[in-house]
Amino acid sequence: MKAIPCCRVSTVGQRDEGVSLEMQRERIAGWCQVRAHVPLDAALGEMLQRAMEQLSLSARAYDRILKVARTIADLAASERVEQPHLLEAIPYRSLDRNVFY
Repeated sequence: MKAIPCCRVSTVGQRDEGVSLEMQRERIAGWCQVRAHVPLDAALGEMLQRAMEQLSLSARAYDRILKVARTIADLAASERVEQPHLLEAIPYRSLDRNVFY
């Protein structure tokens, strides 16, 4: 695997992007079970479910949103996916649909 140079990311924690990439590499083998790696509390689960219904998204889109939210949480140096991470991830999926369909 090719080495990826580290760069600074201007987030609250000023976390090094290389560290976030390493955290993701540790998880990557089990991404087929993404929901096990991204536990959501009841409020976040309901919020995501409403977004799925309003945007008519598939189960595959649900998993992709969780992956993006987990990446955003990693860059923010957060142990858990929280509401701001999920709220940022949802529009990325709807933007993807508008560009390619």
